[in-house]
Amino acid sequence: LTTQNVRMVNWPSGSVPEGAFKSLAEATKNRVALRPIVVGEPVLASKVSGANGRATLSANLPVGQVAYSIPISDAGGVAGFVRPGDTVNVILTRQIPGEGSQPYDKMTDVVLEAVPVLGIDQVADVKKTEPAIGKTATLQVDLLGAQKLALSTQMGVLSLALRNVADVEQGYRTTVTRRDISKSNYFIGG
Repeated sequence: LTTQNVRMVNWPSGSVPEGAFKSLAEATKNRVALRPIVVGEPVLASKVSGANGRATLSANLPVGQVAYSIPISDAGGVAGFVRPGDTVNVILTRQIPGEGSQPYDKMTDVVLEAVPVLGIDQVADVKKTEPAIGKTATLQVDLLGAQKLALSTQMGVLSLALRNVADVEQGYRTTVTRRDISKSNYFIGG
């Protein structure tokens, strides 16, 4: 809250809502809105952070979206280059199911595409741009996406693929196995 988006108005003394600020200085003392406030609505203590507070992650989530954290490793977190504000694809590597499958028989699938990163470990500050290796990534997904991530963490290892933030196109999804790694897509002229 700042003096640009909050102003003082006269209010009948007998109808001032409980929790309303009585001075502009108190209302704007390093506070942020935790819930939407419409034009003309009194700024109440229940709708803003405490003095020197910060917005909670839940207050910044769009309606219909949730924050879900997944474990990541050094390599699975793109060596620390994935930061809050980035966009990633989530990839699952797991054992190929079925009788006769060997421990080295693995498969990988893209679980989710173009997912916004809200935080790495407990850092949600988009201004922090230096690479930092984390153990968790908090992602913004819908409820179905959260369910896919929950199940995927039980099935295998999740990793992130960093995307260009301007690229919102969904790619062609296919399961990749060990056999696909050795396939050649090169053509030789002659």
